[in-house]
Amino acid sequence: MQEARVSAMIQKQVCLSISPNPELPVHPHPDSEAHGPDFEANFTTNNNGHPSTSTNEAQPEHSPPPPDMETHFFGPADKLYRNYHSKLTGQPCNAAGAFLPDGSPPPPLHNRSDNDWTPYHNRLEFELANFLYMCNQMPEKQIDALLDIWAASLMKSGLDSLFADHKDLYKTINSTPLGNVKWECFSIKHTGIQPEPTENSLPWMNNIYDVWFHTPLNVI
Repeated sequence: MQEARVSAMIQKQVCLSISPNPELPVHPHPDSEAHGPDFEANFTTNNNGHPSTSTNEAQPEHSPPPPDMETHFFGPADKLYRNYHSKLTGQPCNAAGAFLPDGSPPPPLHNRSDNDWTPYHNRLEFELANFLYMCNQMPEKQIDALLDIWAASLMKSGLDSLFADHKDLYKTINSTPLGNVKWECFSIKHTGIQPEPTENSLPWMNNIYDVWFHTPLNVI
């Protein structure tokens, strides 16, 4: 009697573990149209509680896309997909983030004075930031120790050190405007081994991709 009760409990747990979540809508699998009306798919639940299908062939699990993303399936049995971001359109905008009309020319360049070190207050701040971050590449704790010693040496004169701590230094560096550095481009393509026949190769293996960049030496 005890063994029968344990067996019934195990069967009940197994049934519950493969039951789809009643709160989630179950959509027909894309393969159902390809296989016809007699196609059968067993719905189970994955680790996240979302319904998934189990067929004779292993099918990839497609998680729902984020709200700002639209997914298009293509290829044999809809096993390939592309994600389209509705907000990443590449539309030009101004410095405040407001979108510009199509065909708008770039803003005119403004000539700066020789003493304009924005966002640094002066050349001394820029030289210190360049030395600590680029030349010496000093760790954060050592930057804080150096600035504390510097601040202590200036207390009698009532002056402040150039930066309060490493966070103040990094914040200033990150707010540095890019300036008039031109965009450059190069193209890359997969040149490795492809599957045979070539019709089975993935699209990215044959596509050419453009990489746009600013020359780091000019940016710094």
